[in-house]
Amino acid sequence: MAQLQKIPGFKGGTMLVSRDRGIIRIVAFWESREALDSSFEPTKALRAAYADKFGAELVSLEEFEVAVQTSPDAT
Repeated sequence: MAQLQKIPGFKGGTMLVSRDRGIIRIVAFWESREALDSSFEPTKALRAAYADKFGAELVSLEEFEVAVQTSPDAT
């Protein structure tokens, strides 16, 4: 995540792990569609480097829009 934090427009991220199935999902949040679009090239190298480092395979790269977000502090 430290590398992602250096990319303009990065708002945060989450890594989800299923150790039993050997699957990792990474969700990154961007401040705008433009930030997401401009992040593609810088994150391409990161994806390749981490896949190589961990002997993983990138199966899919998908885009979603946040429709609803909650937090424990929401009233």
